Amino acid sequence: MSDHAPNTDGHHHDGFRLRWWMWILLVLVIVFSAIFGMRQHGWTRYQAVQADLKAKGYATTAVELVAKAPPVDKDRQERLWRAMEVMKNHPWAEWQGGTIFERLREKAENDPDRLKISRNLLDGAIDMENLESVLDEGPVELSVFGWIERDPGRLAKKTLWELATSRIPLLLVSRGCAHWWGSQAIAATNPTTALKRLDCWNKSLEKPGTLIDAMIGLAVGEIRDQVYLWLAVRGRLPAQQQIDWMTEDPQQVRWVADGLAGERCLWWEPMSHSNVAEAFEFTRFAVVSDMTDHLYPAKFHEIARGIQAIGDMEAELKGTPRPTPVPPAPFGFNYISRIAFPSLGECSITAHQSAFRHRQSRIAGVIASHYRTNPNLPASRNDLAAWLPTGYLEAKTPDNPAIQYERLSPGRFRIGIDPLAKPPSIPASRWGPTYTSTIGQQPDREPVKDCRWSLEIDLDAILIPPPPPKPRALKPANP
Repeated sequence: MSDHAPNTDGHHHDGFRLRWWMWILLVLVIVFSAIFGMRQHGWTRYQAVQADLKAKGYATTAVELVAKAPPVDKDRQERLWRAMEVMKNHPWAEWQGGTIFERLREKAENDPDRLKISRNLLDGAIDMENLESVLDEGPVELSVFGWIERDPGRLAKKTLWELATSRIPLLLVSRGCAHWWGSQAIAATNPTTALKRLDCWNKSLEKPGTLIDAMIGLAVGEIRDQVYLWLAVRGRLPAQQQIDWMTEDPQQVRWVADGLAGERCLWWEPMSHSNVAEAFEFTRFAVVSDMTDHLYPAKFHEIARGIQAIGDMEAELKGTPRPTPVPPAPFGFNYISRIAFPSLGECSITAHQSAFRHRQSRIAGVIASHYRTNPNLPASRNDLAAWLPTGYLEAKTPDNPAIQYERLSPGRFRIGIDPLAKPPSIPASRWGPTYTSTIGQQPDREPVKDCRWSLEIDLDAILIPPPPPKPRALKPANP
């Protein structure tokens, strides 16, 4: 007997059944509901992270960050950019490894390094004259703050792509200009003018808005320190500039922390209202790009996690209250992080290493200055400490450790960290081959041995020119 009663037309009809397309529709509803729910949960987490940072005094948006930026002259900045753009393809402005002041060694007149520097000074003279005419008008800003939109209304509407393509300092040109002025200071009878130019260039990078700004600032600052130290060990550094240089406080850690703040506000925060797939160029098709951005379930979880992690490193460097921890995005999503997340460990290492080298170069300068007037090196670390500001040799932080001193001969000394003590926060696998100190080892054969965490100088031998390079043997002519 049938389970269904006959219809009035005498035919039997089955009950309701789910068709295949209904199953697909049901699955899609479940999937889209899960995506929407996950995105909403991520949005709530993102807002909580931003509110936490704001309550602890951090800038959280591009508008808030730029509001604290130094003022600029737009016309001057535009002419500065044009002057630097011209230099991009000029060989003299390229990175000059192995220059005379990097190795702190006198060179023979026909040495290839010395000849190259003389040639670069000539080749860059016109370009640098144009640049100097801009600098003579007043202060400039080499960081992203020099050219970023300043109107709060327009800045708030900037997408990630628009902010990512903002003008940033030209790395090779920025370093090339620092090398040029440094070379000019070394070559000049009176280095005062060239040093003032170099000081001005260094100052224009003291307010970084991104990590790139901070890294360029560290590079330019290191070049400047090398030049000052080169002149100091030879007694050629003008007295007032020597005093000003030796009494400067290290700012490298703050620069990197400020650069991290820029990463949060100018890159990660705009992701929340931007098409991330388009900005990262996942695809060239607009429709696919929009779908990818709107359907990626962990977008706001990743943004929240990225902002919190960068803020945490920023707080560690500045010594300010740390943001509340946030768990990683669920289900192992990390596609944005793999592309946009900076290497926080490398940032921290670079910051502390630069701050340490800042102290190290100035201590070497003090020793050299005393040695030029009285050729007797300090007999011990305590004797050296008497020449320096109170506590200058002592540890500033666990990652900026105490500086040791060794008198290796009447004119040779070494300063650096104790390799047997607890090293800075550097992976153990990298401490030996990459980051090292020669404290406790035999003296080096070279007049100067400059490692990342130690510096050894022979103040007597450094002024003895090495033998000129041997002429190349001529090949016999073919008969």
